[in-house]
Amino acid sequence: MTNPLGSVFLSYKHQDSDVPDQLEETLKNHGIPLWRDISHLRAAPMHQELKDELRKSGISGAVVLLSKEVANSEAILDIELPTIHERWRADDTFFTVITLYPELDYSGANDVLKQASSLYDFSNWHMESLDSSSADAYREIAKSVLQERLDAINESIDADRPIECSLDTYAEPSYGSDLALEIDWSSYFEAVELPIEDEWNDYLLPVLGDILNQVKQSAPERRVVFRGQAHLPASFALGYHTSTTSSIQAEWKPTFSSDGIWSNYRDSRDSGLDWELRTNSVSNTDLAVLVNVTDRVEPEVGNTKPELPRFNGILEFTPDDGIGTHLSSAEAAHAATVFKQGIRNALDELQNTKKIHLFMAVPTGLAFLCGQQTNTFPPIQTYAFDDNSREYQKAGELEN
Repeated sequence: MTNPLGSVFLSYKHQDSDVPDQLEETLKNHGIPLWRDISHLRAAPMHQELKDELRKSGISGAVVLLSKEVANSEAILDIELPTIHERWRADDTFFTVITLYPELDYSGANDVLKQASSLYDFSNWHMESLDSSSADAYREIAKSVLQERLDAINESIDADRPIECSLDTYAEPSYGSDLALEIDWSSYFEAVELPIEDEWNDYLLPVLGDILNQVKQSAPERRVVFRGQAHLPASFALGYHTSTTSSIQAEWKPTFSSDGIWSNYRDSRDSGLDWELRTNSVSNTDLAVLVNVTDRVEPEVGNTKPELPRFNGILEFTPDDGIGTHLSSAEAAHAATVFKQGIRNALDELQNTKKIHLFMAVPTGLAFLCGQQTNTFPPIQTYAFDDNSREYQKAGELEN
């Protein structure tokens, strides 16, 4: 019996170009957990090892990269394709996506597939063409795999069970099993510098949109529970795209806490978070929002001042009990509501505001909950804190 939450097997010709590496990265960015021989087996795996792996219940599906050179691959034609077809015939949950190299059309793909050591017809498999080497072309393949995986999960697990997902930017996810999606953006944060603004707006945020749009489509009635160790702009954007008015009931599960689920859909308790608005020139159209919970952000925002616009006001949130106040799950829900109310109050007073600039020092889960409360606001420019320069750097801009 196939575990729909298992890894997806990546089949490819080792002598092919860097396409497998690019596809692997794109699939990981979209949350697809992968099994790839160079990561899980020795450099030259024996055929029986490949067959044994493919028959394990923990392999939930397969992505086959098909090029003309596959016609010369004994491992793919004699072991991988027949065994994948065997799994596909035996269990409706097991899915397969054939990805064609740009130089290979559907007729040429069938000519290659006919050479597999199997009596069965492969032509009715799901095929997608990688029509270019652009990031968007790889995203289209990832979206197809995402749809197949989420459809299988939604049809297989109990109706009252939430879909559990992770978003990690600090390090590769290591949660074991039973997560529907493991969104791994850690490669974008490994270098000394954080992702630049264009990487956020042109790639990371659109990828997040791909994922959440498919969740809404494949599992519209389910709760979705996220977890992870993510930079605040990423977790805030995740919340922004799963707002409390959307069709997804999304919640957060802290990684290192037994406090339970953090949610905007459960009872709240007074957090002691309060706000203060200091107005500047009303002719300016940018509002600064500073949220101080785990630390005070104003000194580092001051370091960043030369790169910032002139603000019409500064809205600052601080707990009554002071910086470093520990929040329970119920208090976090209240704090997110206060965040929304404070910004609405500021926007009522500063009605010419065209953009919000957000600087946060908060628990990751609170950034997520706050993001869920902002769907009716003007565009929000998020910032990531750079530990090296002690300044804030532009991250993604969120706009409905």
